[in-house]
Amino acid sequence: MTISEKLYTHANLITSPFYLKNDGRHDLRHRDTVTTRGQAFVNIATEEVSKRSVFIGTMYHDIAHHINPKKHEEISAQICEDDKGLRRFFSHDEIIQICQGIEDHRASLDGDPRNTIGKIISSADRRVCMTDFLESTYTYRLTNSPEFDLQKIIDDSYLYTLKKFGNDGYANDKMYFPDLEYSAFLQQIKAMTTDKDLFISNYLQMVNNYHKNQVSTTSINDLCLNIN
Repeated sequence: MTISEKLYTHANLITSPFYLKNDGRHDLRHRDTVTTRGQAFVNIATEEVSKRSVFIGTMYHDIAHHINPKKHEEISAQICEDDKGLRRFFSHDEIIQICQGIEDHRASLDGDPRNTIGKIISSADRRVCMTDFLESTYTYRLTNSPEFDLQKIIDDSYLYTLKKFGNDGYANDKMYFPDLEYSAFLQQIKAMTTDKDLFISNYLQMVNNYHKNQVSTTSINDLCLNIN
């Protein structure tokens, strides 16, 4: 089955306002990246799975992140289930399967997702760029822990990275499909969990580049305001 223009229009219309309220780690760009990666995994899945169901699962998977980051998967699934517009495209059982996939997509989930949709969303949601991952840990702490100075942000980010990707990291086995990009990322990030000096060096470089980009963006915005 292909994704119809009507289904795409509906999903985009419903989800976009939610993602515009999310932080930079879970914005529209993230939604679209996960959705694209999800469709790629559909093509190599050994179990039969609907492209349409995976499409909706990836589009809706993080819509509630701004509401409650720690429980966003449950709230996102509930919003998806409550979207009466989806009933024009899916049966009740299909919507339940999609919502289970959304609920199960987090890397910190105990065990594996209950269905293939969940495995695809979880795999598609993995970050494959080291700089992107480090920036996400930085911006999250800037937003949620404004009392942290840079040293505290780095230390806390390192502990988080260690917990997620260290020897016993909970995210190490949360990729369910072959993905060369993720394999390369995992090798790179694991090297930094065993060498904190390397982690700090990469982190400081990311912070420097991040603020350079912020300054550039601000300057462009100011220029546009002055012109108008």
